[in-house]
Amino acid sequence: MSSVFRASAAAILTLAVVAGCHTAPKPRADRPPLDLRDRFAPRLHPVLADTIGQYTIFADAAPLQVEGYGVVAQLPGTGSSDMPPTIRSILIERLYKDGAGSFIGGTENIVPERLLASNQIAAVEVRGNIPPMARKGSSFDLTVNCVPSSQATSLSGGLLWTSELKIVGLTAETGNDTRRIALGRGPVFLGGPVQTVMGDAPSTQPSNARRALRVGQVLGGGRLIEDRPMRLQLYQPDLRMSGVIERAINSRFPGRVKCASSDSDTIISLKVPAECQDNPVDFLNLVKHMFLSQESPGFSERKAAELIRALSEPGAPRQDLSLALQALGRSVLPDYIQPQYTNPDPVIRFWCARAGAGLQDIGGMVVLQEFARDVNSPFQSDAVTSVVEFSRGGDTFRATYTLCDLLKSKNIDERIAAYEGQIGR
Repeated sequence: MSSVFRASAAAILTLAVVAGCHTAPKPRADRPPLDLRDRFAPRLHPVLADTIGQYTIFADAAPLQVEGYGVVAQLPGTGSSDMPPTIRSILIERLYKDGAGSFIGGTENIVPERLLASNQIAAVEVRGNIPPMARKGSSFDLTVNCVPSSQATSLSGGLLWTSELKIVGLTAETGNDTRRIALGRGPVFLGGPVQTVMGDAPSTQPSNARRALRVGQVLGGGRLIEDRPMRLQLYQPDLRMSGVIERAINSRFPGRVKCASSDSDTIISLKVPAECQDNPVDFLNLVKHMFLSQESPGFSERKAAELIRALSEPGAPRQDLSLALQALGRSVLPDYIQPQYTNPDPVIRFWCARAGAGLQDIGGMVVLQEFARDVNSPFQSDAVTSVVEFSRGGDTFRATYTLCDLLKSKNIDERIAAYEGQIGR
């Protein structure tokens, strides 16, 4: 018995040691708390210290997925009336909401229940991704696929009827969906294997081809019905800093509607001002490159001189420096930015011209135009992009004139850049 007892004691001791080895280590008392800036914040050039981008990150940088149920109609007998009762109820309600069965609208003979009993329709799940900073009315691509219980064999040649798209919209069983933020509609295109194009009967096709026939794309079929939110998130919660950032943005972009609202000690919501509606990306870039102290007397002038000197440093982040110069506003145009349009150093000349053009200064656009036409300049491509970007809502004639000139170039890269620039506008 004593040997059994000793064996049991040894086993218990071994388990205790093993358990002790897996116990989470206690944090060191001298270890500082985690600062998200150590992980996510960019390494800034010293002259860019105390900009809004030093303290915040764009909270809505990822695509936003939306989803919902819909009906693909006008199928040549390849659809199916099979669908769960809850989905059928959702689709019927949607059809009545769109005006089916209305005596006033003259659609009293269109009965949703009868439509959904046809083999010319198929119930589908609709999904799409809304890009960051998308504005109301912008479009995006959709993917549609038959609901799992549907016996539809092909969506080829179908038309997606208007569908409501939500952040949470495929919850037929629970009904815990969210409000609609987009609509989807349009012809369905299939991109499956070659067998789907050859007209083979679905039953004779391989299983992967049959699955491909039940999935389609609606190119540009999604339409956003409200602006997508734009929010800045502080790396560390700080109610005072949140208020400072709000005041700095609103003083730089004054207007009847506030551009920035401090929602909490972590989140600042942004609204694109009227002058930046055509280019919300430029607005966000300017905000992130704004200095928190630029309303102090004499600060903008001193900082403008520092930024211009930093442009000549090897390896300097010149685009960031130019954006920070632009973010200082038009007060620094006459004495600091415009004199650099004739600077012999092409680096300083280009990036200062870009800052000036961003402030809708014609002189800056003229310099960018010269760079765009210079086939030997390393800034030619950037100049074309900048001319297109800053012409939105501004000097469209000059941009069109410049790009049309480049379309005649013997250099194919220049012609492509000019063509893409025209399309981008």
